[in-house]
Amino acid sequence: MNERSPIQPLEWTDELVASLWEYFGDFKPEAFFTANCGDRILQLTERFLPASATICDYGCGKGFLLKKILASHKAAGVDFSRNNLESVQADNAENSNFVGAYSIDQLAEIKLKFDVVYFIETVEHLLDHHVAPTFQAIEKLLKPGGVVICTTPNEENLADTEVYCPVTRRTFHQYQHVRSFSGETLAALFAEHHFSCIATFTTDFFANSLRDRLKIRLRPYFRKRNPHLVYVGSPQVR
Repeated sequence: MNERSPIQPLEWTDELVASLWEYFGDFKPEAFFTANCGDRILQLTERFLPASATICDYGCGKGFLLKKILASHKAAGVDFSRNNLESVQADNAENSNFVGAYSIDQLAEIKLKFDVVYFIETVEHLLDHHVAPTFQAIEKLLKPGGVVICTTPNEENLADTEVYCPVTRRTFHQYQHVRSFSGETLAALFAEHHFSCIATFTTDFFANSLRDRLKIRLRPYFRKRNPHLVYVGSPQVR
C-alpha cells in the first residue's frame, strides 16, 4: 500500500503568484477587488486627497480603480504583470489625464512624483522579499507631504479561505493572501518603513445601501469586525 505524501502549505514564488493573477485577469476579472469596490474606495478616501492631486495606483491590476481616478485626476498605474500593464496602457492611452503604466522594474527609471499613492488590497499579497522594496518604492514615488492610502482585509483569518490542490497536496489561500493585519499591526509595519500614521479606520466597501452603512457604525458595539481596513500615512522627514 502506497503511503500518501503529507499535506503541506504551498510555498509561493514570484512565478506562481504571476500565474495565479494572470489566470484571474484572463478568466475571472471580477475577482479583482477594485472591480467591485472602486467607487466606494474613492468615496471614503477622497477627504485625504489634495486639490488637483496627481495619483499613482500601485498594484493597479487591470486598471479598474485607475479608470475611476482618471475621471477627475491625473494618474499612473504600477503593476507586477506585463499583461496587466499592456491592458491598462491600451484602455487609457487616449485619456489626457493618463500619465502612463509602469512595471516595478521601471520605477527606478521614471522621475515622476505623486501627491497620493493608492496601495489597494496589495500589502497582504507581498512575499517577504518584496516587503522592504515595495515600501521604499512607495516612499520614492511620493512628493514631500504626499500620502499613501492602503487598504487590506481587517484581521482576516487566512484559514477561512484556504483551498486544497489534490494534485500537489498543497493548501493555499484562494486569493494568495500571505499575511493578515489589524489597524495596529498595519500601522506598525508602515512605521517600521519610515511612515507616520495619519489615520486608520475600518469599514465595509461592499456596503452600498444606507442600511448596510449603518451596520459599519454598529458592528463595534456588538464586538463584530468590519471586513476592511484603511491606513493613511505619510513618509517621515529624514
